[in-house]
Amino acid sequence: MIGTDAPFADYAHLTRLVSEAHIGQTTGSGHFVQLEVPAQMNAMLDRHLEITR
Repeated sequence: MIGTDAPFADYAHLTRLVSEAHIGQTTGSGHFVQLEVPAQMNAMLDRHLEITR
């Protein structure tokens, strides 16, 4: 999951529910993370692919 630093989700609760979840958190964006901070989003997606292949 990739989310924002805005309080839209409870990341700690999600981690408790799904211990193997990979959670990334951007800064300076709202709901449209992929449009507002594409460099952060792409870096997190690249890293996720590296560690899950």
